[in-house]
Amino acid sequence: VEDMVLYRDSRFFSSFPSILTLKNGDLCLFFRRARDVRRILPSPLPEKFHYLRTDLDHVDSRSEISMIRYNSGLTPYGKVEGLPVNIEAGDQDPSLIELEDGTIIMASFSWFPFSAEFMEPVGAYRNPMLGNPEKPCTLYIFWGSYTRYSNNSAKTWTEHNYLPVIPDFPPIIPYRRPYHGGPVRGSMVECNNEVLLPTYTTQHSDCRLTCVQE
Repeated sequence: VEDMVLYRDSRFFSSFPSILTLKNGDLCLFFRRARDVRRILPSPLPEKFHYLRTDLDHVDSRSEISMIRYNSGLTPYGKVEGLPVNIEAGDQDPSLIELEDGTIIMASFSWFPFSAEFMEPVGAYRNPMLGNPEKPCTLYIFWGSYTRYSNNSAKTWTEHNYLPVIPDFPPIIPYRRPYHGGPVRGSMVECNNEVLLPTYTTQHSDCRLTCVQE
């Protein structure tokens, strides 16, 4: 067994990879990519700011799904490709599957960024959020899970198709944004002409504001 670094770029913080082996033998590495703001820190860095070297946010307003295509010998065909971005929110961890008919499905989810100044009124929605309201920073509210499809070996993709609304579940924003599924976790499975997609969320009775410091 040999460890290999398939992708690294000091400009970005890349995480949550998903590797898909296509029927033609090619491998596609998908991952979430976001800015690594630590690259703007001065050098040498004053000691009182050393903590910033490990200060990474769990989410980013400009996070996107990226992909690199390799042949069976793990030689890349070209540079990293960014999938068309979500115009509203930051895309998160990708999960991939290629169906028997060659259709590729990617599942993921999004976090909607907003200023900490909006925290008090937005907190009334009682939906999961991320960030630290005590800092003048960006906070995030869960924006829903979605799928995208490709019928040409991951060369082009459909728009974001948000999952069906969870019945009898509190909306993300009342009368404006229903709760489109929960965050995606795990691998999809094709079974008896159906695709099973694992997601998670809170119970209806437990739905509450969960703001955490990252």
